[in-house]
Amino acid sequence: MKTLHILNKSPKHAFPASQCARFYSQHDSILLIEDAVYYTLPTTYPLFLAITELRALPTKPTIYALKEDIDARGISETTPNDVKLVTYEGFVELTASHDKSASWY
Repeated sequence: MKTLHILNKSPKHAFPASQCARFYSQHDSILLIEDAVYYTLPTTYPLFLAITELRALPTKPTIYALKEDIDARGISETTPNDVKLVTYEGFVELTASHDKSASWY
């Protein structure tokens, strides 16, 4: 069963990301929305990977970020290559392609 984990809190609030990590499994995906897109900054992306302990997984997790939120914050040029940008339409497609969604606020 695949779960889409949706995070919306900024790196200042690490608790939702750490809670997400407790329930994350190998075939799940993570979508960063709203202020959680700040995790894609070069200074906070390693922190995000460390908090969620995603580096310890046998294969890299699939991490998405909402393009509209990235653009609204002016951070599109610093987004890591392994973070996939999706539009609102892509957000809907991700929700439909996963068995369930979990929002971490």
